[in-house]
Formats: sequence, structure tokens, C-alpha cells
Amino acid sequence: QEALEAYRAAERMQQVVRPDDIALSAHIRLTIGGAELRLRNPEAAEAIAREVLAGEPYTEQNVGLSALATARRLLGDSLRNQGRPADAIPHLERAVAEQEQARGPDDQSTIAAMSSLGYLYSLTGDEARRAELQREVYARSVRRWGADNQYTLIELINLGDAERDVGNTERAREHFAAAVAGLEQVAGPDSTVLHAARFSYAGALADTRRYEEALAVARQVDPAKLAASSSDASGHGKLAELRGQILLGLGLEAEGQAELERAGQLLAESS
Repeated sequence: QEALEAYRAAERMQQVVRPDDIALSAHIRLTIGGAELRLRNPEAAEAIAREVLAGEPYTEQNVGLSALATARRLLGDSLRNQGRPADAIPHLERAVAEQEQARGPDDQSTIAAMSSLGYLYSLTGDEARRAELQREVYARSVRRWGADNQYTLIELINLGDAERDVGNTERAREHFAAAVAGLEQVAGPDSTVLHAARFSYAGALADTRRYEEALAVARQVDPAKLAASSSDASGHGKLAELRGQILLGLGLEAEGQAELERAGQLLAESS
């Protein structure tokens, strides 16, 4: 919310001091759209993306191809968060191609668009295509920043998720363990991405029947930080659901069922 207010203030200033700078206007509009998406206002984000993609004054000549590709990614992400991943895929496919043309294959904007595209495929049930894309995303991230960079470690979480979804549970567990260890060093204990990594790691430990370890890791997850790690996360509900599954795995039937019932209520409230 503070970021959104700052972006809106910047837009008001730009309209006074640099009203003819169309590229700057597009950049600020898209940052506002990104903040709206994080605040769970995907309709507002979609409207901004479509505004930038509508033509004058936001033409490729005025703002550059990369800005238009960023708008396409925002449009795709906003459609995803409205439950329309299949509609979003063509926009992200084009965004990846345009960013590769404008900035190259290993630029952050290209990598981010490809990562978003992979997630869309997972939402439409094409887990194999998602895993294929995410392996490439991680490889590009390592080339761009190195293995110990926070951005690369985030993409390692995403790779773990992708491998887990295609049944490579042990490989996924290894990726999550490495991501947690790395983020503890570079991001610190209050980092939202660290809590996202711990959540995924606990799930992978449960997948491999290491329930005691899974419960210990799950206890280290702050649900508020988990929710803040994603624009479509329900931290309290997701964590309660995971805890319920782990407790059932430990043979604690009553406690597990109670936690799953609580998770259902929390997820319904957040939907």
C-alpha cells in the first residue's frame, strides 16, 4: 500500500514536471498496476495493462518494445489472478518473445516473464511444460546472477515446485532445502521469500514421509509472511492445510482433521 501511494505521487509529479515523457508515464503506470496486483486488485491491474497496450500515446516508438512486453506480462498475471490462466498464456508467450528481442534471453524481464508463463501452464494442468520452462528459467538465472543470488534462489523454489508437480519428489526436496539454506544467508529471517521456501520445503518433506522434519519446518513459517510472498496467497489457510496433512501423516487423526477443517474455513474466507 505504501508503494502504491508513492507510485501515485510520482505520477502526479510526472504530469507536472515531465508531462511529455511518455516512456516515463508508461513505466509509472505499470508500477502502479503491479502494486494493484499485489494488493489483490487484478481488475485494476488489467485496466492499466490494457491502457498501455491500446496504442497512442503508448506506442512502441514512444515507450519501447520492452515496456509493451511488461504490460503484456501484467495483463497475463492479472487474468491469472482472476481465474483465467488459459486466456493469459498467449499474452505471456508474446511477452517472453518480445523481451528476448528487446533485452536478450538472460535479462531479468525475460526471465520473469518466462517464470510467469510456466506458472500459467501449471494452472492449466500442463505440469510437464511448466517444468521444462522452469528448468530453463533457473539455468538463465544462474547465468545472470549466480547460484547464491536471492532472485536465483526464488527461481530455485519455483523449480522445486515444478519438479514436485511432475513427481520428482526427492529432487524437489533437495531444491527446497538448498533454497532455504541460501535464503537464510542472503535474505535474513524476516524475508517473505524465506517463509515461502520453508512452506514448500515442509510440503516436500511430507511428500517423502519425513513428517517429524516437516512439522518442525512448518512451525518456522509465519503465515502473514507467507501470504505476503505472493499476490494470490492465503497464508493462514495454506499453512493450516499443510499442518493438517502432516499431522495425519504422523497418525494424529483428530488433530489433523481439526486443522484441515480450520484450513477450509480460512481458505473460503480468503477466496
